[in-house]
Amino acid sequence: MNLQIKYYISDINSLNMNNNSFDACRAERILLYVSNPKKAVPEMIHILAPGGKLAIFEFDLDGISINFTYPTLTHKIVRVIFDSFPNGSIGCKLPEIFEELKMSNIAVVTHSIMISMKFSFWLVMEF
Repeated sequence: MNLQIKYYISDINSLNMNNNSFDACRAERILLYVSNPKKAVPEMIHILAPGGKLAIFEFDLDGISINFTYPTLTHKIVRVIFDSFPNGSIGCKLPEIFEELKMSNIAVVTHSIMISMKFSFWLVMEF
């Protein structure tokens, strides 16, 4: 396989690439940090060639589950994590964004985020 790979750095809200130029686009943990994901997702779609594939991996940080014995503190920790991102709930908003953009063949796969007690204790100690 003699593949040439090129890397580009660009603003997700205005991708500096030609339309219809990629067979696939992958974004992972990017939209958490974007203030307007409804603008960023169409940018990724525009650079895809007809029949191209878009894969986006994002979290719904409000759904984090922490196994810790202090529920009030646990809720505060989750809230701090959630509030530290412009789009902490983007993971659960993506299907709606995809539907608004009239995308087809949408597959949504959910995964739970479970943080162990040891990690929770470390989080508490760091606050």
